[in-house]
Amino acid sequence: MKVYKGTDKNMQCRGKQYVLGKKEVADGAIRCGNKGFHSCEAPFDVLRYYPNINGNRFFEAEAGGKIDKAENDDTKLASSELTLKSEINFAGLVKAQIEYTRKKSNAGTADGDWSNLVGGDGSKLLGGYESNLVGGDWSNLVGGNGSNLMGGYKSNLLGGNWSNLLGGYKSNLVCGNESNLAGGNSSLIIGRNGCNVKGGLHSVIVLTEWKYDDNGNYVPIAVKAEIVDGVRIKADTWYKLKNGELVEADV
Repeated sequence: MKVYKGTDKNMQCRGKQYVLGKKEVADGAIRCGNKGFHSCEAPFDVLRYYPNINGNRFFEAEAGGKIDKAENDDTKLASSELTLKSEINFAGLVKAQIEYTRKKSNAGTADGDWSNLVGGDGSKLLGGYESNLVGGDWSNLVGGNGSNLMGGYKSNLLGGNWSNLLGGYKSNLVCGNESNLAGGNSSLIIGRNGCNVKGGLHSVIVLTEWKYDDNGNYVPIAVKAEIVDGVRIKADTWYKLKNGELVEADV
């Protein structure tokens, strides 16, 4: 079966060295999260284990032999055989995620957790936790925590914590903690604590930092708004908020 695999910059995962095109074979019992070669059916689920930072690499792969799909909150699986077929970059991972979501998509515009919804231009899609939503131009997409949202021109994307949002020209992106948000030119991009964001020219970036106070309240400690002018704040460059200032992020 076709799967996706992430490794570190040296093509290693949990100490195992992988070689492109070589079939890896494991003996004995296979258990997801414990024994076997791990991979994911959904391309973006790889990012939970190998984020797009520090030179991490992504591969299309073939899983075979014994396969264990334990009750995970994503599409991670373990197999007794795994072959890395080809390396893909982050753009290739995005393309693969769109195709995966299209193939898995349900009819209709709203679904619960772990939804896969695809709509054309002017779509209104609502998914729950761990959803994959793809809409065309002028789309409105809402997903829960851990969602992957992709919209075209003038889209409105709202995701929960740990989400990945990708919007086109003049899009509005709002997300929760520790998410990645990327917008085209003239987008409005708003992220909470620990977010990485990038926008095209003439976009507005708003980021906040939060912490727990002595009473256990989660309170904002910094808010920063900047315009992507292409000079002081670069276009199509990842930023994060650190100590109240926007700094370039390695994503």
